Amino acid sequence: MCEAEKSSRKVECKSCGAVLPSDWSQLESQPCPRCGSDSLLFRLRVDSSVRIRDLFRGEVRDPDYELDRRKKGKRGKKLLAREVKVGSEPRGDQPGKWVNVYQDTNRKHDTYDKKVTDEETGQVLRECHEPLSAHRGHGSAKRGTREDKAD
Repeated sequence: MCEAEKSSRKVECKSCGAVLPSDWSQLESQPCPRCGSDSLLFRLRVDSSVRIRDLFRGEVRDPDYELDRRKKGKRGKKLLAREVKVGSEPRGDQPGKWVNVYQDTNRKHDTYDKKVTDEETGQVLRECHEPLSAHRGHGSAKRGTREDKAD
């Protein structure tokens, strides 16, 4: 993704190096006003920059936690002791804008931490620190899945 792009062009006499107006190529074939040569050198320079963004997701599995959850009949993501997400992602409500995200879902210790900041301004858009058991009505918890109701 290109953030910025600049270009410049330059026309020179190939023989003597005299800098000519950039629209010289559009004029009829005329000799260089300095040396009389009709050989031209065209230089085009393009500068651009690229911004790389990344998003890291990690999962922690604890065999003791998984065994305990299996005994209670839990399956799937409920077996993960902890999930972490850190990095940049597109802002859902504003195309072309990006946010920095830190999210830590710790099922084993019943904690949920999330902080979302605007990448350009640094403004905190959302910050939440609460017990995971109290974190309802957000994301997949809105759907009221069977597993959520079983807890």
